[in-house]
Amino acid sequence: MTASSSSGVRARTTWGMSLRIWVWRTAWASGEPREPRVPPWREVAGQLGSLVALAGDPRRVTVRFDPIVHWREGEQVRSNLAYAPMVFEAAAGAGVPSVRVSIAQIYPKMRRRGCDWYDPGPDERRAIAQRLSELARARGLALYACADPTLVAAGIEPSACIDGRLLASLHPRRLAAPTHKDPGQRPACGCTPSVDIGSYRMRCPHACRYCYAAPGA
Repeated sequence: MTASSSSGVRARTTWGMSLRIWVWRTAWASGEPREPRVPPWREVAGQLGSLVALAGDPRRVTVRFDPIVHWREGEQVRSNLAYAPMVFEAAAGAGVPSVRVSIAQIYPKMRRRGCDWYDPGPDERRAIAQRLSELARARGLALYACADPTLVAAGIEPSACIDGRLLASLHPRRLAAPTHKDPGQRPACGCTPSVDIGSYRMRCPHACRYCYAAPGA
C-alpha cells in the first residue's frame, strides 16, 4: 500500500467514525419557470444511494417531496404531484425509509412572482393524501406530513422534521436531545428545538417561485 492510499484510508476511517449527520434531500419536480436553477429530480434521486452510504444508516436519510404545488396554465391546472411515484420509487430503491410531504401554502408574496398558483380545496387535498398514502404503502415507506393539518386530517402521520427522539436514538452514545415542541415554529409544526443556520434575508440561488423566504433573482 502506498503512502497516499494509506492516508486516504485513514482519512475515510476517521471521517466515518466522526460522522453524526441527519440528511434531508429535497426532490424538486415542478420544473421551469417555477424552479429556474434547480437540479433535475432524477439527478437528485441518483444521489440517494451515496447519501445512505455516507450516513452509514438509512434512518439518517429522509426524502422531502415538498412542496406539492399546483398552478394554472390556460384552462388547465398542473401539478408536480405526477412525479411522486418516481420519487417514492427512487427513495425506496435507495433504502431510504421515509418521505415527508406538504402542499404549498400560497402566501401573497408567492402570487407576486409571476406564477398563477392554484390552491386545492378540501376534497382535492383528501384525494392527494389518499394517493400519496397508497404510493408510500406500496413501497414500504413511512409517510409524514410537514406542518400540513389538511394532510394529517386525511390520515397522514404528522412530521417532526427535526425529531429529538429520533436524533437521540441515532446517536452512538444515545446523548439526549430536546423532545418538546419548538415554540418558535408554526402551530402545526412538530419539530423539536434546533438552531437554524439560514435566514429569511438570505437569497437562495435556486430562485424557486414558491419559496416561503426570499428567492434569488
